[in-house]
Amino acid sequence: MITKQEFVNDFFTRLEEADVRYCVLRNWEGLESESENEEVDIMVDESDFPTLRKIVEDHPHCMETGRIVDTTHPFLVRAVGEDFILKLDFQWRGIGFCGAYMLPADTILDNRERHGDLYITPEPYYFLELFTHSVFYHGAFRKYTDVLPPLADDPEVETVFKEFYGEEQGARFLEWTRRKEYDRILQHRNRLMLTFLLRHPQQSIDVLLSLIYRAGNKYGVWSLLHTLNPFRTAPLIAFMGVDKSGKSTLSRFAVEELERHGQDAVLLNGGVFKQYPPFTWANRARKWLITRRTEEGDGTVGETYDEKVTSPGTTGPMAMIYRILNSVITHLAIFTHRQRGHWVVTDRYTWDLTFFMGAPPFWERLTRLLFPDPDLPFHITVSNDTLQDRDCELAPASVTRIKNRINERTEQYGLIDVENEDLETAKDTVRNHLRPLVTGRNTR
Repeated sequence: MITKQEFVNDFFTRLEEADVRYCVLRNWEGLESESENEEVDIMVDESDFPTLRKIVEDHPHCMETGRIVDTTHPFLVRAVGEDFILKLDFQWRGIGFCGAYMLPADTILDNRERHGDLYITPEPYYFLELFTHSVFYHGAFRKYTDVLPPLADDPEVETVFKEFYGEEQGARFLEWTRRKEYDRILQHRNRLMLTFLLRHPQQSIDVLLSLIYRAGNKYGVWSLLHTLNPFRTAPLIAFMGVDKSGKSTLSRFAVEELERHGQDAVLLNGGVFKQYPPFTWANRARKWLITRRTEEGDGTVGETYDEKVTSPGTTGPMAMIYRILNSVITHLAIFTHRQRGHWVVTDRYTWDLTFFMGAPPFWERLTRLLFPDPDLPFHITVSNDTLQDRDCELAPASVTRIKNRINERTEQYGLIDVENEDLETAKDTVRNHLRPLVTGRNTR
């Protein structure tokens, strides 16, 4: 996988080659540091956004999150690599309050300067955009309380600041900043915003739309709309294979990888190996007799795990009906999560009725009809020797039968074979299949 420095060099080189006019507003140190999780704000010329979107779509390590903060923050991108997660908050039009851009983008982009391989905000405009961002966007100075006072003493900063805020008002704000009297500055926030909107009434529409976006994010409205849309569901990913093949390990890894990409993911057990209740009393009586006979020394042994999941008795009509009904309950949970926008990863799947138990053709067709095909159906494979080393409870003959059933249906079911003799190699295979689906470039 790509490292953080390799990604930064590659991504920003693509921007420059495409003549995208950009400027890293804040935290450009995060692009150069070794920290794993960083968020970086980047201003881009509005006319270059179609080109930027195409670069993001084509980049194998980028994905658009689909979440809009307000009308000046239309494009959030998440980049994931070997040793990093980068959240790139692309902005346009300018900086200000809730979609009203009091500090225009051109003021920043026309005065950007080169810093290594990046374009960043020079110090006078850095102070100006930090001040404007803190007062109008956040309504608080937060982590910039100690950053701003030293910058306020720079004569060049003072000149640029007074040009923007006016001689008298700018001098007042600078003095309060030097003294860290931020509460006095924030007392003027509402008056400044009202004055700005009266001078630029067309931006009131942007403010209204931005308030709607923010309310939707805060109160989960967009998640609710996703749930109510019957035609939009999150992906389903299933891991299948014989016991001890590594299904559980790789399914947990898949959930972790999806969460690294910013997806809500849930891990469920999709297995069908539950006891058949109507005959529980009979099973107990049979086990009691087996135990009695074993104690008497005739050499009889109890029912093994292999017999529970692969014996012919597990595919009788009543047993199959019960197992399918149980699967319906499992799939209701899967459906609910998917409607809410949660990616579902299952350890085992309903197809085990065929793969493990050898369900007759009628039950196999019914299973395919009732339950959805996973978006990524992984089949985890290992050699018989490896299974033996991992203390697999299935008998070698049963393992061979299961493998044969799966191999016969690989193409029919669209299974993705993942060889798990080496865990890291298997993880890479799973990761390589997940990434296109996560970034919206699924080729299956």
